[in-house]
Amino acid sequence: MVTLPDKTLEQLREEAATIKGQTVVAVSRLRTFTGRLCWVCGVLPRVRWVVRVLYAVITAHEREVAKRASTTKVALARRRTPEHFVHTVRMRLALIWVAAFFHTGAVQVRRTYYVAEPLRDIAIITDASPWGLGAVLVHVPSGRPLEAMTSQLTEADAADVGSAIGDPAGQASWEFLAIVVAIFKWGRFFAKRVRVPILKSDSMSALGAARKLASPAPALNWLAAELAIRLECLDSADPEGFHLPGKLNDLADFYSRPNPPNCPA
Repeated sequence: MVTLPDKTLEQLREEAATIKGQTVVAVSRLRTFTGRLCWVCGVLPRVRWVVRVLYAVITAHEREVAKRASTTKVALARRRTPEHFVHTVRMRLALIWVAAFFHTGAVQVRRTYYVAEPLRDIAIITDASPWGLGAVLVHVPSGRPLEAMTSQLTEADAADVGSAIGDPAGQASWEFLAIVVAIFKWGRFFAKRVRVPILKSDSMSALGAARKLASPAPALNWLAAELAIRLECLDSADPEGFHLPGKLNDLADFYSRPNPPNCPA
């Protein structure tokens, strides 16, 4: 078992809370904080998505500074924020996640390595429609469904991912949300690294976000943060994703349409 020093965790928590509570932060301070998180990634790889976000903010800021260097003095005079500061709203999600992830006594700050090879006998098959989520827990050797899940999308879901219910433009977000909800529901089967979470979906973008636990799309990145912290709380192995063509995903597709338009409730 590998653990992180309590002093280091407390410092990270305090620094994340301090930066989050400010409107702007010095780039040098943000760079130092990011570097310390990068060191933590050696023990907790699922923190890497936060590091990527913070480094992306720093890189974008440096590019903006370089671009402004060629602008007129009048344009520079209009800028109210000093060049060596960056707005914290650009990294708010990452800071909130760090504070939640490193809370006192959290099991996820310990990494346990197991000798036995984890099982690969259970898979989660998911699908989504613009109105609902569906998932099936399957016994891999026999192909027998063990449990199923159906969930109608709510206005709260739409607000969280920034997509309107019924709008196909948000399909990638709904597909990934189905994976996240299924892991929350059936995570007990994959706790303590007993099994590898095998994910099957007809959405390559959702599978990619589940594998990387990060995405350039803000909605998917937010869901990846939720999935990452859940996997750590479960002490789960990293998910393995497999593309399943839509025509072979009939059962999960059926459960993803609990009450589509023009159908009786």
